[in-house]
Amino acid sequence: MQPTEKTEVVANAESYKALLKKYNTLPDNADTLKKIYKHAVALKDVCPDPAQFRTTLFDLCHKADPSISKTTVNKAFHYFVVMGLVHTEKAKGGVDAVRVKKMTLKDFLLKSDKLVIAKLLELGKTHALVLKAKEIKKLTLSTISKDSIKKLIGE
Repeated sequence: MQPTEKTEVVANAESYKALLKKYNTLPDNADTLKKIYKHAVALKDVCPDPAQFRTTLFDLCHKADPSISKTTVNKAFHYFVVMGLVHTEKAKGGVDAVRVKKMTLKDFLLKSDKLVIAKLLELGKTHALVLKAKEIKKLTLSTISKDSIKKLIGE
């Protein structure tokens, strides 16, 4: 493919969303993400590895809401990893146990929004992207203000 003279500039919420989905950095559905997060932090089973944790988490989520698919749980778990919430701690008997860090839902949603904004800033280095706080606000899950977004993106 030949490079074209004119590059289409991305500057709206829908385009941001498509780009973020392509890079697995946008949760599909906020309500589902919240449900999965609540189950993940409540999970007390000793799961020595992430794969087992995901399977146990899926069983728990699917029991509570049959519409939640294994793919959705796996994507959410990956998202928690990217957010830096997944860690390993020693359980009884010295066995490793995978855990998801517990925080208030408000803090969780804010952390998610900051991750999305950081990813957009990163993608802005390699894509024709014009970041607009007003458009980013449409993608946020928390109560983050447009002014806070402006500060983060340097608008």
